[in-house]
Amino acid sequence: FLLAILKPILMLLTCPLVVLTLGLFTLVINTSLLYVTQALTNGKFHIDNFLWALLASIIIGVVSMILNGILGED
Repeated sequence: FLLAILKPILMLLTCPLVVLTLGLFTLVINTSLLYVTQALTNGKFHIDNFLWALLASIIIGVVSMILNGILGED
């Protein structure tokens, strides 16, 4: 839910950084959204450290790319 609402807004606001880093800044956006999710769930969703959050954001990005390829952009 959080990714579906906030990610497009953040991508629009940080578009120059995403272009300059050839898309790698999206990992920073996904990682920060995971930390926001952790803060909003009051301990029900926990991330041990930054590396686990970064790994999770890489996995989210790869799965999202695969699903967009299979299902289309809609």
